[in-house]
Amino acid sequence: MPVNFSQNFPLTVERPGQKEEQRCSGTLYGSIRGRCLMVGGFSGREFSVGEELLVRTSLESHIVGFWATVTDKLETMETIYLLSYPEHVEYLDWRKSPRINVFIPAEIELSSSAGSGEPYSKFHGVLLNLSGNGCRVSSQDELPETLHCNIKFSLPGSDESFQLSGDIVRKYTPSQQVSSIGVNFGSRPENIPATDHIGHWISSNKAFANGA
Repeated sequence: MPVNFSQNFPLTVERPGQKEEQRCSGTLYGSIRGRCLMVGGFSGREFSVGEELLVRTSLESHIVGFWATVTDKLETMETIYLLSYPEHVEYLDWRKSPRINVFIPAEIELSSSAGSGEPYSKFHGVLLNLSGNGCRVSSQDELPETLHCNIKFSLPGSDESFQLSGDIVRKYTPSQQVSSIGVNFGSRPENIPATDHIGHWISSNKAFANGA
């Protein structure tokens, strides 16, 4: 799948071995004659010429990732970085991400609109299934009608915690005083590092989770 680097779209970058909270968001402004990429918009973050960075972005239904080296920096109204053109690009189709059954404690924050400020209510619940593009989460609390939510959880065997935002696409009929919702993570740029990690974790644990 060819990548069109001529369009502006959001991205995340990180240094090798960085933790998730140290990743930063920016914008890929385009490419120069297919030889380098122009990126910027990293508020409060600076990179040095020669640094190698892991770049991730979403493109249609795919999560795109590649390594690139900072080759130059331009000081204008904001700092623009020139990155080496990627020799190899990896893709993850979040629509085809496998789904497995899980039982993972989670914290659910409900909001009336995507990206709105403070959530208006918080609940504790359990993830019942999980994929790179969504999950089903249940709670003994009555989950009110809403459109958007943030979900915080940790994967078994990992000390790293994740927070993903998503759209509530289905509310299941309550049974035995337990309510549950279906959440679609979509291709939001802020979810990219987490959904990428989840996809690899699912691939490694799918056989065990399915009882194979």
